[in-house]
Formats: sequence, C-alpha cells, structure tokens
Amino acid sequence: MSDPKPILYYDDRSPPVNPQHSVPVLVHDELVLTDSHAILIHLAEKFDVAGTLWPKEHDARIQVLNRMLFECSFLFRRDSDFMSEIVRRGFANVDVAHHERKLTEAYGIMEQYLERHDYMAGDQLTLADISIVTTLSTVNLMFRLSHWPRLERWFAAMQQLDAYAANCTGLEKLRQTIQRIGDFQFPACGLEINDH
Repeated sequence: MSDPKPILYYDDRSPPVNPQHSVPVLVHDELVLTDSHAILIHLAEKFDVAGTLWPKEHDARIQVLNRMLFECSFLFRRDSDFMSEIVRRGFANVDVAHHERKLTEAYGIMEQYLERHDYMAGDQLTLADISIVTTLSTVNLMFRLSHWPRLERWFAAMQQLDAYAANCTGLEKLRQTIQRIGDFQFPACGLEINDH
C-alpha cells in the first residue's frame, strides 16, 4: 500500500482524477476521495490506531459524525454562502448583517455543544474538531467569537495545535483574496483584533 497523495490544486494540466475539478482530493492507491470529511474518516481509520480521532465505540463515533455533518450542512453552508456572495457581488453589495445573523446562529449552537465538554463531540480531540476549526477559522476572519466564551476558548486551544499551522497557509490566501475584493481589513492568521 502506498502513502496517501493529496492533490492541492487543479490546473489544465492536472490529470482528470476528480471530475468536479475541486479540492481537496486524496488519492490512496486506487481510492480517490473528493470530500474533506471522507478524507478525514479514511485517514483516521487507516492511521489512527488508538481510535481517538475517530472513536471505535459506536455512540462516540456517531456523535463525531453528527458534528461533522453539522459542519458540512450548516456551518460550511453559511460560510460558503457569505464568501460566495462577496466574490460574486463585491463586498459593498453584500447584506453583511444577514450573514452575521446566520453565522452567529451557528456560533450559538457550537457554544451549546461545548457546555458539557471541552471538545465538539466529547472530552477529547476528534475529527469533529478538525473539521469544524477549518471552517470556523474562515468565518472568524469577519465575525469574531468574543460573545461566545466557550467557543472562543475552544478556538484558541485549536490554534495551539501543531497541525493548525497548515490551516494558516490557505487561510492567509483567503484573507488576502477577500480583502482585495472588499474594503475590509481582515486579521492575519492567529492574530486577534477587536470585535467588529
């Protein structure tokens, strides 16, 4: 079995591995995965021998999956709607208050997830945290977390993980792109600013 190979970008010379022409893509032997959640689960099942990121116990694993589905169907959807509208219409033509309401509703839900646990799906770091922090980091560029103390504390802890540095590269590119499109100063990765 070979090592998994990520495809980090597409251009016209890229092989037709993913008909969607989108990232992420992970090629592992004959297996081609084109969704970040499927990639996370695959890697955890193959390489997380201890079963901490993707728990072996059914109820714990389903809770992690539940939070990952929250991220892709609720949080990411709202983030994508907002960012897409900025790109399509220009920042000046976006109803920021509408998107803030939608996204801060998601913040409130995550704040509730953290009422009884330090992590999104329980008492230890799981794939749910990894999935959620990547999307939350983009939303946090615009709508800060200071009104949600548990979520803010959780996010600060996630930023301390060694692996979070890999997120900063893409986050910085997004920040620069969105800042070019709109007249808004986004904070650099890992830096806190005052509430909007």
